[in-house]
Amino acid sequence: MNQESKIVIGEGWAALTSVILLTEQGHTVHWVSGSGAHLLPPLASMATGRGALLLEKLLNATTQEGEEKFELTRGNFLREFRNKAFRDAPWTQSPTPETRLETLQEWLWEGEVNLPPVFESRFQMSLLECFERLKQEYVKNPLVTRYEGFPMSAIHFEGEKFKVMLADGKKIEADDVIYADRLSNLRDVQGVSGVLEIERKLQPRGAIQILMQHQVAIGANVPEHFFIPLQKEADDDHVHQIWGYFTEDGRRSCWTVVLSPNETEDNHLIAKRLRRMKQTLNKTFAEGWLSEGMKEFTQNVSNEHVRMEEGVIFSTTKKPEKLQALKLTGSHKQINVLLEGFGPEYAIEQAALAVLGVDQLAEIPAEVVDGTQA
Repeated sequence: MNQESKIVIGEGWAALTSVILLTEQGHTVHWVSGSGAHLLPPLASMATGRGALLLEKLLNATTQEGEEKFELTRGNFLREFRNKAFRDAPWTQSPTPETRLETLQEWLWEGEVNLPPVFESRFQMSLLECFERLKQEYVKNPLVTRYEGFPMSAIHFEGEKFKVMLADGKKIEADDVIYADRLSNLRDVQGVSGVLEIERKLQPRGAIQILMQHQVAIGANVPEHFFIPLQKEADDDHVHQIWGYFTEDGRRSCWTVVLSPNETEDNHLIAKRLRRMKQTLNKTFAEGWLSEGMKEFTQNVSNEHVRMEEGVIFSTTKKPEKLQALKLTGSHKQINVLLEGFGPEYAIEQAALAVLGVDQLAEIPAEVVDGTQA
């Protein structure tokens, strides 16, 4: 196999998977963090499919002798908190993917419909921990060169090479480019066109996330993850949910709320939503969850990191069947654009399609909910 140089731009599942698969093929990779924008896994599980099976394979490649192997477990892990009790998500009572999706769309507003898996798979640790494990393993790979802090500002094709310029003036050249960063960033990149058309179809939404560090472990080894209705604000057209979970050791938890279009650039509305999130967590995880002497969930938080990300979740349920590509100005060349906003399973499968191609991807069995394989 001829070693080629590749540029991967992005920080999420699609970018990470692309980097792993390319290095496994022996290619050198310029991994550009770009804007750094990406959604931390909002839930602990993912949709069942080829992406989940490929992730299982990639995780097991990092295990050492004597270490427990990663194994997907299928089931209903998502719990709704309502009327002071946890219960299965309403759509899990439906038997088929079509009826589950229909119920899900009736229950949630459009910004949230792509968050919960229709059928779930999960590992013994949360997706956040799985992501961190893989990134730590491959960021130090000798075939990988990292570029952090500056997004792509221009791209063109010249002399049989793609030429990428970063915002700090650094220039990188390679045989191929995979773009897996936030779509809106492409609007300001010289040398590409057509991004607005893709954005209009996908209808991206923003999200606010809180990653909490806990003084005392809470929710350790709890396989369930949760969605909880937030108190409706006067100007809300629908009920927002807070989505979240605890890490395997109970030392961290991650909580996500999808923002309405009018909230994304309004700091006052974002701050109000953040307060509601903490109030809701205090009411939900109270008696039976807290250590002796603690009265509120937030008392057990030693540190928190709040993230506000724009355009990281898609609100259309029509997932593109083919890879998206953008033409370079003045050239017949294209770059593949991988989509993060439909969740990790889709993002991983998109990366595999871009790197491995249709034929190799088809060799990965995609388990269907009735137990058959496709």
